[in-house]
Amino acid sequence: MRYGVFGQISNQLDIPTLAFWVFALFFVGLVFWLQRESKREGYPLKASPFTTELLDGFPPPPAGELTYILNEGGTTDAPHFFEQPPTHSRPMHQFDGTPFRPLGNPLLAAIGPGSWVMKKDVPALTERGDKLLEPLRALHEWSIERQDADPRGMAVFDWRWNEVGRVADVWIDRGVKIIRMLEVELRDDLRAGYVPGSAPRNATDGVLGGAPEGVPGDVPGSVAGHVQGSMPGNVQGSMPGNVLVPIYHTEIREKSRRVRVTSLWAHQFADVPMPATLGEITGQEEERLNAYYSAGFFYRADPLTAPPLGSAP
Repeated sequence: MRYGVFGQISNQLDIPTLAFWVFALFFVGLVFWLQRESKREGYPLKASPFTTELLDGFPPPPAGELTYILNEGGTTDAPHFFEQPPTHSRPMHQFDGTPFRPLGNPLLAAIGPGSWVMKKDVPALTERGDKLLEPLRALHEWSIERQDADPRGMAVFDWRWNEVGRVADVWIDRGVKIIRMLEVELRDDLRAGYVPGSAPRNATDGVLGGAPEGVPGDVPGSVAGHVQGSMPGNVQGSMPGNVLVPIYHTEIREKSRRVRVTSLWAHQFADVPMPATLGEITGQEEERLNAYYSAGFFYRADPLTAPPLGSAP
């Protein structure tokens, strides 16, 4: 029996094998393309803190640039390279992979759990162009559901239950409609910029570590209750007024109307990074704020971050 050219090919063609190789080649190509596209940000990598060598890896980053139109206006090109935030640290040894030791206040060293990304220093916006994060006092059409706990006016404590102030307001995330941050009015002595010593103190008030010098463990009525005041536009390093606390670093106890900040000692509220503009926070400022509290949680049991020796009043 004679077959045409097509018949000769199809007679020897294994359809399942052909389908497998088509899929395999497509999948390998897809992974290769995705790997290249993923390197539009963050590459080249710095090979070592002790050299200036840069690494591209395989596959190399894409050569061409893509221009993206941003929701908040303007454009951005990829790949692009952001300036790295400054760190306050030094390597413990002179070899790759060595840990870094923070210098000065470890909560501001910008390494480890306290590291942050150099995001744009502008407020994040919703799809409609509104600010994503704003205090509730500025959102007249918003309110807290009755069945939910309203933290405004609640007493605020550090992680060892030393009172530091009271909740003055809450900051709302318009996108997911949740409370993202608490605005805390600090006690007068903490607003004045209480500076702790570097040595740990003994347990003198019934809890390990005690309260900072000049900060009583419980002072009823030491701070006004629900205050609809404004948050000063302080920058990092100046004396804080009201500070922002990410809601994820708190425990809210509705029955006793108390809020526990699980990551900081009382004296550390004086160095909380603050937004530069009244009533708004930029992406970069939010990064630094979250990094401060994350580092505080990591280092909270470290003797170098504990309050100084001495008895609580």
